[in-house]
Amino acid sequence: MMSHDILPLVLYAAAFLALLAGGELVFRLAKIKAEYTRKAIHVLSALAALGFPAFFVSHLPVLVLCVFFSLVIILSKSAGLLQSVHDVGRQSVGGYLFPVSLYGQFLLYTFLKIPDLFYAPVAVLAISDPAAGIIGMEWARRRSFPNGKSVGGSLAFLLTSFAAVLITLAIIHRALTVQYAIASLVVALVSAIVEALSPFGSDNLLVPVAVFLTLVVCHTG
Repeated sequence: MMSHDILPLVLYAAAFLALLAGGELVFRLAKIKAEYTRKAIHVLSALAALGFPAFFVSHLPVLVLCVFFSLVIILSKSAGLLQSVHDVGRQSVGGYLFPVSLYGQFLLYTFLKIPDLFYAPVAVLAISDPAAGIIGMEWARRRSFPNGKSVGGSLAFLLTSFAAVLITLAIIHRALTVQYAIASLVVALVSAIVEALSPFGSDNLLVPVAVFLTLVVCHTG
């Protein structure tokens, strides 16, 4: 890790702590359900991770950051803190897999240097997974999958992941083509199936992997 990595690393860590503190404050004062504060923290953290390539050349500072993220989540759970993240009333490993997923995607990016394969999976993780969760809660009485996930949540995931991937590809390549639209649709279908079948929050890891591998097969770069 180089000296120029220290400042962005510290700023990212500080921003993460501020985000957790803000979520906890909103949770306690506004009496918002933990599901919503947890999703908000998820969205903002993943969107912030989209800036990793702009600030870090090596994967090592991101590894340090994600280990720090993991320790905060694990220790706060053990100590009964951060109810805005943990008080969701269901068994989930998603919070633990989230930093692992972000680090894994950036690690691959440092070797492959293919923007599609970093930005698209992280964008889907940021937008589509929370969208599916929120819509799924509203459709709770219409669940049709054995693991309790709903048709509404899966449809929300499908639509938002298609939009997220298509917009990402259009921005990276400065073009909007039929090829990118087809690739985005295939990615959305595959990742929606993976999300629907992933138990206990494992979609935080499995969905970005599915997006990554599907894009590789589609040869969008």
